[in-house]
This record gives sequence, C-alpha cells and structure tokens, in this order.
Amino acid sequence: MAAENHRGLLIAMKNLHRYQPVALAGTLLILVCVIAFSLFKLEKEIDEFGLFTKDERYWNSTRVEMELLRLINQLNFFVITETDESRAAIDIRKEILWSRVNIITQGSTKELIEQIDQSSLETAYRLIGLLEKLDRDIASLTPNKAKHYSAQFEDFVALYMQASRTVASAISEVESTFAIKVQHNYRLMAMLLLLVLMIGSLFTWVNYRELRRNQRLAREAAAANQAKSEFLSNMSHEIRTPLNGIIGSLQLMRLEQLPPTLTPLIQDMNACSQNLLQLLNSILDLSRLQQQKLQLEYQAFSLHQAVEDVVRVVNGSIQSKKLQLNIRKDPALPSIIMGDHFRLQQVLINLLSNAAKFTSEGHVTLRLLLNRQLDEQHYEIKIEVSDTGIGISPEAQQQIFSPFTQADSSTTRRFGGSGLGLSLCKEIISSMGGEIGVRSQIGQGSTFWILLNVEVADSTAVITNMESAIPDVQATALVSASNHHQAKNSDSDRPALILVVEDNVINANLAGAILKKLGYQCEFAENGQIAFEMCQQQQYQLILMDCQMPVMDGLACTFKLRAESNLNQSTPIVALTANAMLEDQQRCIEVGMNAFIAKPVSIQRLQGVLEQYIAELK
Repeated sequence: MAAENHRGLLIAMKNLHRYQPVALAGTLLILVCVIAFSLFKLEKEIDEFGLFTKDERYWNSTRVEMELLRLINQLNFFVITETDESRAAIDIRKEILWSRVNIITQGSTKELIEQIDQSSLETAYRLIGLLEKLDRDIASLTPNKAKHYSAQFEDFVALYMQASRTVASAISEVESTFAIKVQHNYRLMAMLLLLVLMIGSLFTWVNYRELRRNQRLAREAAAANQAKSEFLSNMSHEIRTPLNGIIGSLQLMRLEQLPPTLTPLIQDMNACSQNLLQLLNSILDLSRLQQQKLQLEYQAFSLHQAVEDVVRVVNGSIQSKKLQLNIRKDPALPSIIMGDHFRLQQVLINLLSNAAKFTSEGHVTLRLLLNRQLDEQHYEIKIEVSDTGIGISPEAQQQIFSPFTQADSSTTRRFGGSGLGLSLCKEIISSMGGEIGVRSQIGQGSTFWILLNVEVADSTAVITNMESAIPDVQATALVSASNHHQAKNSDSDRPALILVVEDNVINANLAGAILKKLGYQCEFAENGQIAFEMCQQQQYQLILMDCQMPVMDGLACTFKLRAESNLNQSTPIVALTANAMLEDQQRCIEVGMNAFIAKPVSIQRLQGVLEQYIAELK
C-alpha cells in the first residue's frame, strides 16, 4: 500500500510538473483581466468625476449672487432716476439673472444641487417666482415698487452666498475622496503589475527550465541512439565474423564430394546459418528504419517481374506443404512503376512466407489491384496476401506489427519466428508512404493488405539488371573448381594475384580457400600497416580489405594507398567486412574503395565482383 501511495505521489508530482506552464499562464491571464477591469473602473470614475467637476463649473459660471447684486444696484438706481433707459437696464439684468437661475434648476447641475443642498433648489424656485412677478410689473414699475423688489432680492443674496460655500465644500470633499481612490487604484495597479512581472518571470524561468530539460533529454536520446547504433554495429561485426567462417566453410564443403550421410547435416547447418543471418539482417534493417537511416531506392522497375521473382522464392515452401498458390493481377495495373523493388519484394516474401507457415491446408492467394487513379502519372495500388490458415484474434491484431511480437506464445512455440518480420514490413511500407493492415478471424484465415501510391514510369527507364530480394544462390549452384577457368593475369599465364587483408585467421584461411577454388592466387596481410608495406613491393590485381583491424584499419590503409604514390594506387580495392551498416558502406566508398561485400561472404557474389574488376584490368 505504501509503495502504491508513493507511486501515486510521484505520478501526481509528474503531472503537476507537466501542467506548471498551463497554471502559470492561467494565473497570468487572470491577473491581466483584473488589471483591465481595474483600468476600466478607474476610467469610469474619472469620467464621473469629470462630469461632477463640470457641473461644479456650471454652478460657478452662474454667479447668481453677482447677478443679484447687479439687479439690486439697477433697481436702486431706478429709485433715484426713473427713466426709460434705467427701466430697460432692469429688464436686461432681470433676464440675465433668470437665465442663470434656469441653469441651476435644469440638467446635471440640478442633479448636483439635489445631492449637495436641496434647499438651494427651493430658493431657486422662489427666486424664479419673484423674477416672474418683476417681469409682469416691469412696464408699470415705480420707484417704490423697485425699492420693494430690491429688498426682496437682497434676501436671496445671503442665501446664494451660503449655497456657493456649501457647493464648494462638497466639491472639495469629492475631490479629496477621488484623489484617495485614484491613489489606491494606482497602488493596486502597481501591485498587480509587479505580480504580473513576477509571474511572467516565473513563467519564463519555468519555460526556460523545460526547454533546457527537453534539450538535455534530446541530447540523451541522441546519445542513446548513437550508442544503440554503435552497439548494433559492433554486435553485427562480432556476430558476422564467426558466421562468415561458418557459412563460408559450409559453402566450400558443399562443393566437395561428401558421403551421403553428411549431406543432410550440411544442409541443416546451412539452413540454420542462413536463418541466423536473416535474423541479424532483420534487426539491423528494423533499427535503421526506426532511426530513419535506411535509404530507399527510387527507380523504375517492372511490378510484374518483381512479383514473378517473389513467387519463385516462396513457391518451394508452399509446394512442400501441398498448398495451392493463386496469383490475381488487375489488368489495369501499370506495368512499370517507380520505387524500391528490393524492399517491396522483401515485404511480399515475408507476407507470403508467413501465410505458408501458418497454413496447413488450403491455399495462399496474392492479389494486385488498382485501387484508384490519382492523376495521369500516379495510382493507388492495393496488394493483398490471403490464406486459409489459423487466423489471428482481434486482440493479437492490435499488436502484431510491434517488434518481437507474435499472435500468442503457443504459435511461437509451434511455428517459431522472432516476431520481427511484420514490424519490419510496417516500417518499410511506412517509409514508402503507404499503409499496411490485416483482416482476420480465428480459424478462417487472414488477409494482409498494403496500400501504396506509385508513380508510373516509362518502360524505357526500367532497370535492366533488377536485383531481387531472392537470397544469394547457394554454393552448389556455382561451377565446381575443376570446371572453372582460372583467372589469368594479362601479363602472363599465371593466375591473378589477390591480396587478402584480414586479421582473423579463420576468415583469412577461408578467403584463401575460396579464392583457390575460384582459380586465384593470394597473399595475406594481418593488418593495414603490413598491407601498405606489401603494396610498396608487389603489384596486385585486386585487394580484399577488411575494415576493422589492429595497428591500421582498412579505411586508413585504403586512404593512404589512394593518397600516396605506390604500385597499387589504382588497384581495385573491395571491402570484405563484417561492418554491414549503411554508414559503413558510405565510409568505404568515401576513402576510395571500389566495392563492398558484407560478411558472411556469398561465393557467388565474391566471384562476380572478382571477375568484374579483374576483367577490367585486361
């Protein structure tokens, strides 16, 4: 229970770490919204204060008490001097005062007065009433009436002076309150901005730390991939080196006249060795595909010829189980397409071999269909491999394309296999931009399907010597040494002389025996330094160069031979090495080697290369 709680805590902490940037970003967004709301509220308060002070300016602009005093002075002047001019002056002062009082009793100024001093409005209404009375009496105004009106207006002067002081006091209080509010708002804004800055800095730091962490993980992943590649390369070399001795020796033994009792044993040993080699190649191919280091060819080839080559490979195993092999081709299929014929054949051989392996009776069917035409030059083709075998459960179909996976452990024990084939097929088809899948029911067989977009090629562009995915012909297919012509040097009748640079004694002896069977002479050097010294003294028709050797490796020796003047500066050099990775082949070509043969050595492949380069010297 404690372990589960601890594991749950670790998962929670991991999830918290994952959502830290989201939480910080959310907090930052909330703070920005709060700041925006505060700014909006402050702007609204400023607008309200501006309206308030505007009303106060309106109040001050009325100057009612001043106009009252001017009207009173004019009335007093009329008492002394009763003339039409003074009567008209009273009428003007009356109108001006009336307009000022109307400002107080209307609009926003009225609302301001209502908030501050309600009695001032009542005084204004009484003053308006007195002004209306004066307006009615202006035409018949006498000095006595004028004196009476003057006394009445004088009562309003004190009232309005008091109202002005009340309004001014209220305005001052509002301004003080507003100033405090503004100060508080500015402090709040400063705090919020500081908090935003702090959270932004924290957000930046978290992102920077996450970026550094991702960079570190990327470096570690790259280092792990590099270590994996180096490990696979080293393991491939270490496995291929003894395997080369085994397979090569078996090929030589099959060329000899053996007792009938030994022939089946040799065949079984050869089959086991080839299975081991195929497993090793599958692991390397899968690794290169997953690391996107496997380069696919893109050249014209005959789809029908490729299928015929595949059928020749798998037909033997299908016929041995007395199964019927059906081939169905859509007549509308393009005959010449662009792509990697070798990898496509590799996939088809794997699918057909699996179909034969898991089918005890019935038939295996290969269908090639034109699914649809995309445009004039591009088609989508569908390839199906069906069988009447044991079928695959729905659960197993979900994981059958994963590496080292088969339908279940019982099929593994019964039928064998590493579980690499289908995962390799999926990686290859995905690299080609296609899709692969399966339909199956237990006891009713399976159908594996492939969808590929292909480009139609001109029939004149098709490659003439199309290498297929068919394994190398076994040594028994070679002509025997007694019937094979000896390769002659162009300068004399003696056999061509080949230098074998190999540090492994077993592989060196094996290479010597194969060369002797093929009719060549050979000399040996156990490392690159010795080989370079021998090349200073003797000219060879060809050099077989191992790559990984002590003192001086094959790459350094080749580079030195090509760079410095010597008897073998232009002699063909063929890499004969257990380093079978693509980058190993590229390095060999870069330093000046002419060809590359990966161990285990196929006698047929070696024979073809030797004949090609030695014939060029003649």
